[in-house]
Amino acid sequence: MNPHYGRISWRDNCCNSNYSGWQTTLRKRFSQGLQFNANYTFAKAMDDISDVGSAKISGAAHGYPMDATNPLVDYGPADYDVRHRVVSSFVYDLPLAKGNRWLGGWNISGIVSWQTGPAFSVFDAAVDSNKDGEFTDRSGYIGPGGINNAIIHSHEPWQGYLNRDDFAQPNTAALPCPASVNMGLWCEGPSAGQMERNTLNGPAFFDIDFGVKKGFKITEKTSLKFEANFFNLFNHPNFLIPDNNFNNPTFGQSQGTFNNEQTGGPRITQLAIRFDF
Repeated sequence: MNPHYGRISWRDNCCNSNYSGWQTTLRKRFSQGLQFNANYTFAKAMDDISDVGSAKISGAAHGYPMDATNPLVDYGPADYDVRHRVVSSFVYDLPLAKGNRWLGGWNISGIVSWQTGPAFSVFDAAVDSNKDGEFTDRSGYIGPGGINNAIIHSHEPWQGYLNRDDFAQPNTAALPCPASVNMGLWCEGPSAGQMERNTLNGPAFFDIDFGVKKGFKITEKTSLKFEANFFNLFNHPNFLIPDNNFNNPTFGQSQGTFNNEQTGGPRITQLAIRFDF
């Protein structure tokens, strides 16, 4: 590296991506005003890097490749990869006083959503394993069994989602570079015990929305409708991926949840009156 130059950003059509998925839909409409709809998606999104030059969706280091001279080392699940997603909904026109223009006209509906968490990697912002000047190198898994054993299922994500003791950074005392690789001076990739990109998944997402409607028939062509909608009905917290910087004291803990602008944020109640003519 030339010490007289700072970081130089370069964008190029360098990388690869692909998406494959399977979708299925089940619909059922009953004669008494009840209908169901269920959708399931099984998908896999792969790429070298999802957004160069900006913070990644999954929160990994800086959005830069681990090795700028060889982006293919980062080929793996995309930051926006969602492996499983289920969305089901229902609409029911209640039969209560259905023929009465004032007492009838009730309708309830709901949407239930669930999906697996986004993919992410673990890195250490204080260690440059491959000596390229960028502190974006992924850590290595040193725990027992498969990497998913590092996920702590007995705690809430904000208390701890990953076990710190199951990770180490290559080219450190806990995970030294093999002498057969660059004479042990620097290393990257599986030969150095380094994890592949985005091999972990964050907390799963779950959300229930519910709505109640009451219509009043005024004339043959006009009506008034009152609506009450509840987004995230049970105020279920949906946590973002945990702090994945091994150098931080909050490593492994989810530091936030989805906000109000995103589906699955804190419960929101919405009341509305609509006049149709």
